[in-house]
Amino acid sequence: MKDINLVRNKIISFKKEYLKKLIAKNIDAEISSLSCLKYLMYSNLKKQNNIRKITKNINNINFFKQLKNLLYIKNFSSVDIHGDCSKQNLAKYNRIIFSWSYTKNFKNNGLFTDPYFKITSNKKKILWILVHADDQLPKKFNKNLIIIQTKKSNIISGSINLLKYVLKLIKLNKIKLFNIYHQLSFDSYLAHELKKHFVEQEFFKVIKKVYMPLESQPFQNSIIKLAKEENVKTIGFDHTHNPFPFWNSYSYLSPDILSVHSNCGLKIYSKYLGWPKNKLKKISSVRTEKRNKEFFSNKIFLPIIVGDFNKVFLCLDILFKNYLSKLKIKPLKVCLHPATQKIKKYKNFEKKIYKLQNKYLSFIKKNNKNSASIHIGNISTVIESLECKTPKVIHITTSEILDFFSSQLWIPINSKQISNSIFEYKLRKYGQCVIFKKKRNSLKL
Repeated sequence: MKDINLVRNKIISFKKEYLKKLIAKNIDAEISSLSCLKYLMYSNLKKQNNIRKITKNINNINFFKQLKNLLYIKNFSSVDIHGDCSKQNLAKYNRIIFSWSYTKNFKNNGLFTDPYFKITSNKKKILWILVHADDQLPKKFNKNLIIIQTKKSNIISGSINLLKYVLKLIKLNKIKLFNIYHQLSFDSYLAHELKKHFVEQEFFKVIKKVYMPLESQPFQNSIIKLAKEENVKTIGFDHTHNPFPFWNSYSYLSPDILSVHSNCGLKIYSKYLGWPKNKLKKISSVRTEKRNKEFFSNKIFLPIIVGDFNKVFLCLDILFKNYLSKLKIKPLKVCLHPATQKIKKYKNFEKKIYKLQNKYLSFIKKNNKNSASIHIGNISTVIESLECKTPKVIHITTSEILDFFSSQLWIPINSKQISNSIFEYKLRKYGQCVIFKKKRNSLKL
């Protein structure tokens, strides 16, 4: 696995140099959808040791993903702000939690429970600014909640909105074509709208601290930079257990403090992602609660984005045929990511997996004693299942460079390759990869 670690090191170096070049060219890196290289996350990045080939591959991925992300804007007509943004209301708060929301996170009385921080919105002096992921708004929400929603539209109004955005970029950036290119995306479109709203409403006039689950998305980078300019302290949280969180590598766009939730997290961010140790804080997870190992057993977990459906299906077929047939396991349940449960292509893939499993019913029986926990692609449930002492944790990678849990970063993990892109993991020592959320302990802000 040395070649995987070498390529990862080159990606981190490339990102660092890439950001330097953007600064030198006066590119607005904070609002760029290319600066953090997040498009690579669910791509099939090839295993190459030549830096020129890696650079070419990254640039190609960025170009085509950027084009797709730009066209995504035509699905929306506007970015709407819901809630009380009056100066009288904003003056009541000294802290902001910047997060995401779904309609299911709201109770009938308007109370919100954050899916990342696992705390409710009844805390005084805290203003919640939520990027809403659902089409439907909650019927009621409290006055300390501001909801940001991209309004769905038909193809005509969406196309007009896209054209307006492109013209806006041309006007803002004049003849800076490279700067325009970096902002030709839905992510930058959302960042522009949020930044404009923050400035107009003077959100940071009385705010002292901003908290957010850190993903280094353009809207987060823009808010962090704006907060720093106003001397507002920014605190990020590494809320996942990603195999290789390169997009969060340290830069001038990073928050003042990053909370991590394990000894591995401290090492990954300080040794490999360039974070100064005095800017890292180890705490128990704000999101991940310990579950029984039965929760992960006899299940197939899919990520929010499957980079290559065909590759995953072929790997599952090989796994059933050459490995699980000898193990004689119980039937497996397919677990879609919550954000994909209503998406047609994921529902169809779920049916396809069950159909595949039916081919092997001669050895998959309810009364079998053995079990397996299978995880697909770029996903954090691998770490959770290992730390919960789940037997037979198996991982199908769509890109070994981005998905594989290397022992160089995740020291306690032992890996065994079952087949191409298929690995089995075990832990040498527990409690090092994640410190689970403590029961009844809410996050102190």
